[in-house]
Amino acid sequence: MAFEISGAITSARGDTLHLLDPQLSKPFEEGTLSPIAWLSDSEVLFVWNPKPVSGIGKLFRLNLTSSQVSSAASFLPIPEGAFNDVLGVDVTSRYILIQYEGRSELFRRSGELLQTWSASARLRLFD
Repeated sequence: MAFEISGAITSARGDTLHLLDPQLSKPFEEGTLSPIAWLSDSEVLFVWNPKPVSGIGKLFRLNLTSSQVSSAASFLPIPEGAFNDVLGVDVTSRYILIQYEGRSELFRRSGELLQTWSASARLRLFD
């Protein structure tokens, strides 16, 4: 679940709540982070912004098993700067849709860019 300036993972039964902040090291303890999608059963995608702006920022992946954080460029072959200003992410078994302030991009899970749309397009992925 995403809060205004943080996030947490809950068990399927909803009886435990694990805040993401303690799993992250500097510089993530400064600014805001918002979990936005599951990449796998043990990986969460989140956006981080060093400024107190919620819900928009640079895209990262958190491995919940190892607590290792990596940039989106580690799993999508895109230049590091291309993952700034991310507003939202949809992930299915085959695709990743990344929404930015000015555009949306559809990738295969392999990282291949399939399509880019202008900011006016409102898109959602469904399995």
